[in-house]
Amino acid sequence: MIDISYLNNKQEKQISYASYDDYKQAQLACQIAIADYFPVTKVMVDGQQLDYTGQFGNLYFFLEQQGLH
Repeated sequence: MIDISYLNNKQEKQISYASYDDYKQAQLACQIAIADYFPVTKVMVDGQQLDYTGQFGNLYFFLEQQGLH
């Protein structure tokens, strides 16, 4: 399970995916209607918080480097 919290107009919002593969498929198919410049506040993968600070658009590359396949 991947839970991503991000800020949209100073309001925290959250989006979840059942697996990394679901997240990756949504990214590659451009099915995510979240602007790349929105700041990410928290990323949880299988109940563990990852040390990520940055924009939503860069999160994909960060997760790829974590070897979550």
